[in-house]
Amino acid sequence: MLFYDSQQALSLFFFCQTQWTYHFGGVAGLDYSAVLAVIALHERKRKQQLLLLEEIQALETGALKAWAEKAKKKSAEKK
Repeated sequence: MLFYDSQQALSLFFFCQTQWTYHFGGVAGLDYSAVLAVIALHERKRKQQLLLLEEIQALETGALKAWAEKAKKKSAEKK
């Protein structure tokens, strides 16, 4: 993975904070149609858009893992 501009990617990730999708088990991930629209509003060059998407996906993965760990810990505490 190439890193374009981590600060820009993080900023765009925060712009997308209301674009999480949910399923019966909880958070499923980001709504990529909304994420792509946000990226397109902030970056014109296609190559940079793709690099930003990769970084946002990495941030999304980290957030999902953190939430899963938190849920697992909370579940263990209830037992």
